[in-house]
Amino acid sequence: MDAVGETCFEKGNAWIVDTPLGSGGAAHRGGKASGWVDHGHHAGNAYRALTDTIALSDAVRRARALTDAGETLIVVSADHSHVFTIAGYPRRGNPILGKVVRPDRQAPDYALAADGRPYTTLSYANGRGVQIEIPGDAVYERSPAAGRKLDLTQIDTTHPDFHQEALVPLDAETHAGEDVAIYASGPRAHLFHGVQEQHYIFHVMRFALGLCAADAPPATATAGAFDDCPPSAARPGEPGEAPR
Repeated sequence: MDAVGETCFEKGNAWIVDTPLGSGGAAHRGGKASGWVDHGHHAGNAYRALTDTIALSDAVRRARALTDAGETLIVVSADHSHVFTIAGYPRRGNPILGKVVRPDRQAPDYALAADGRPYTTLSYANGRGVQIEIPGDAVYERSPAAGRKLDLTQIDTTHPDFHQEALVPLDAETHAGEDVAIYASGPRAHLFHGVQEQHYIFHVMRFALGLCAADAPPATATAGAFDDCPPSAARPGEPGEAPR
């Protein structure tokens, strides 16, 4: 993509759109060049999912640098999690993509599973399973290999083309059901607090844009509470803030 912009907001948004995070389109899997957080997870490729998460962080940092925090609400969230797990009690400083080493040991004295083989800190509950030297979405050209298929002792699990082990064999890793975080900065960012329904994000953004009746903030995330952003009592000394 080649997004452009003139105002500070447009330039910031364009920068995000031009990163791998913003140009994924509707295809979540099956492509030839995995390049987005969601694609990396669906392919069982933690390296790409995590490095693209860093790219998201860089994009948000850039957007904040190009916009006025006093007039631009920036919201970062997600619409789902993945069946991605962190386990194994690795020692502090152990590579997140590496094989587990116990706190009282040093590599290559890896922790061993009940089958006598080392295991990685990261894995997936389902998906196509372990693969080596397979770039991103190219894994879809291979048969699923879920379970403990390989002895990882001599395998570089930190390599970009290593795909983590998975328990249940599926054509692609699936979404999960955890709550996801909402991060925000700028006008009305204080309204993001506690546990909220996903549609709450829309109504806060609507309020921040001044599109609500009587310019009143949403009070709760309960059904029907956002009809025309009904008025809610602000706490003393904090005009316009929703009660917590």
